[in-house]
Amino acid sequence: EMYEILSNLPESVAYTCVNCTERHPAEWRLALEKELQISLKQVLTALLNSRTTSHLLRYRQAAKPPDLNPETEESIPSRSSPEGPDPPVLTEVSKQDDQQPLDLEGVKRKMDQGNYTSV
Repeated sequence: EMYEILSNLPESVAYTCVNCTERHPAEWRLALEKELQISLKQVLTALLNSRTTSHLLRYRQAAKPPDLNPETEESIPSRSSPEGPDPPVLTEVSKQDDQQPLDLEGVKRKMDQGNYTSV
């Protein structure tokens, strides 16, 4: 992605190697990142406005019908073995900010916060 954008930048944005660059970050890198962000926002805007992706706008967790799981956890017999009860299962819990967005609106929020730099 970066090379393609770099090759399409105007002639006024000169590429210089890392060793030859006086200012860090280099002007060409800033221009490159800006163009990439603009392109990402265009893609996201197109997805947000498309009728074919409208089902991806908001995540809605489907409720499980009660008849599919009529037994409560207490009514299910526990698996016991000669070695004793099963050990507890550890589940990793991540912070809300670290979770992947579930819908396009979540992606937009993260993009507005500057969390995405690439597709």
